Amino acid sequence: MAVAVLLGSTGMMRAADGDTFIAKSTEGLQLTFKVISESAKTCQLGDGVDICIFEPYASSTREIKTLTIPDMPNGYKVTTIGRKALYDVQWLTKIVIPQTVTVLDDKAFCISYGNYDALEEMILPDGLTTIGERCFSNRVKWPLTAIPSGGTSIR
Repeated sequence: MAVAVLLGSTGMMRAADGDTFIAKSTEGLQLTFKVISESAKTCQLGDGVDICIFEPYASSTREIKTLTIPDMPNGYKVTTIGRKALYDVQWLTKIVIPQTVTVLDDKAFCISYGNYDALEEMILPDGLTTIGERCFSNRVKWPLTAIPSGGTSIR
């Protein structure tokens, strides 16, 4: 996949559907995003294959305990947390998902082994419509009790 870096006359990024780019979270973590639709200016967190944190195993990255996902990185609205976007990311204690997100894809927050999990809080958007298969697998230390009621489908 190509990393999009083109800027238009407005200073906003221009890319093709499927291109990936890097933008920072509120806390300064470098995150990978994938363009869903250039014409609609939408994107997803993660590329659908690997975790989205650019340097996930650097000690300085692991010192950050909260992840606030931006709602409009580089001018693209985040509508999806992609497949395996935060797969095996076990050191975060809080994840804030923007209100623009409607889909949590398969295995987005899954932990592949064991039951260790430092996550204490996850703030889900009100407009969430889909939670994919095994989205929260092995995150057993916290109950998922705050699913928005707006027609959410859990696969």
